[in-house]
Amino acid sequence: MHAHDLNDIRLFALPSHPAWAKEAADLLGIPLSPVHVEQYPLGQFRIQLADNVREKRVCIIGSTDGDTNRTYAELEQMISAASRTGAASVDVVMPYYGYARSDKENHPRVPIIARIKADILQTVGATRITSLNIHNPAIQGFFSIPFARLDITPLMILALKQLYGAKGVFTFSSPDLKGGELATPFVKAFPGSHLVSIWKKREQSGETKIVDIIGEVNGPTVLVDDEIATGGSMASAGRALHKRGATHVDYVAAHGIFSGEAWKKLLATKPRYILVSDSVEFIRPKGGTGKTKVFVLPIAPMIAEAIRRNMFGGSMHELHDLAYWQQWFADHPECPIMRPL
Repeated sequence: MHAHDLNDIRLFALPSHPAWAKEAADLLGIPLSPVHVEQYPLGQFRIQLADNVREKRVCIIGSTDGDTNRTYAELEQMISAASRTGAASVDVVMPYYGYARSDKENHPRVPIIARIKADILQTVGATRITSLNIHNPAIQGFFSIPFARLDITPLMILALKQLYGAKGVFTFSSPDLKGGELATPFVKAFPGSHLVSIWKKREQSGETKIVDIIGEVNGPTVLVDDEIATGGSMASAGRALHKRGATHVDYVAAHGIFSGEAWKKLLATKPRYILVSDSVEFIRPKGGTGKTKVFVLPIAPMIAEAIRRNMFGGSMHELHDLAYWQQWFADHPECPIMRPL
């Protein structure tokens, strides 16, 4: 990127942004522009972009996690402020798409909130959306503007290779039948490994019941999902895999929410490793993790490369390529693939 090109970009982070926003900005060599928040009574607030954006290419980064309604309100105000004051474009990089699980009408007379949020983001002026391991890729169809979908799977594979070696052999699975697509790239990356499918159903109580496991389970087993929320599905699947012959079950997910008693449920199954990204802020386990080692994968490199391509052209597809990231980390030894919790 040339200096005059950098001068055309304004990079803003949500006020509640995590550390990865600053890390991504540093990798790009673009400072985060300041944001002012004015708090009013009754929980109302107003955001001001404290930098000139007229005829600039604006990029707003941050996940809509935690207090999801608040972070969406922050994002919507920032997009509108940039659009209404003449920004040339307004890119939104939102690794965690809040309300992504509300993507269909699964009960009578309920809204499809993921669609509502898509409509609002476009109405206030977003010109491009980039997200990471979105729960349902079909959400892309809710948008009439470009939508780039990132996948942290290559980084997860590199992390497993660091932990187990390149010649590790595993049983891979996902907590439900539809998740087999998530686990397939892992099977291809570790020759000799295989995939098993899990059939589950959710009881009226909200608890997950494993109905059947299709395939042979043996040796170290890795469960892959897009997010760990309450931990119920992962823990239930982990117990079932233990009963079918797994020596131990590790958990791998793009987004670590860890709400409620998620840590307690997962640690009770005695995994060797739990891998998640730092896409969202999550509560650390009280009392530690025992013998289980938890590693957090920084998303800043992937976010920075995605912004670079969105702003200056380049293939987004290569960001899905394992070999590309092997070379990237070899060229950037100062950037770890993962950090211990």
